Amino acid sequence: MIKQIFILLTLLFVSFLGKASHVMGGDITWTCQGGNYVFQLVFYRDCNGAIINTGSEVLDVWGHPSLSTITMNYVSSSDVSPTCTQVAGSPVPLDCGAGAGGG
Repeated sequence: MIKQIFILLTLLFVSFLGKASHVMGGDITWTCQGGNYVFQLVFYRDCNGAIINTGSEVLDVWGHPSLSTITMNYVSSSDVSPTCTQVAGSPVPLDCGAGAGGG
């Protein structure tokens, strides 16, 4: 009985440690331009989701003898949300430019 109570309490406390963000996904692509590789990171998120790092992101490199990281500088962001026409009596349409994480 004590073992079951301990397991129940452990699961209860662990459930409060969860954290989440509204990251929808992303893509890392690269192209070879004149013998140099150019990396691009595309980050998809909810309007009020994860904060965008406007500095740079670091990509870890594994298994290369002399290269361990690649720094990818922030270039731009664009809002691809659909435009909405408000219906009388309905909530105000979303405006991603006014979200908590910026646009």
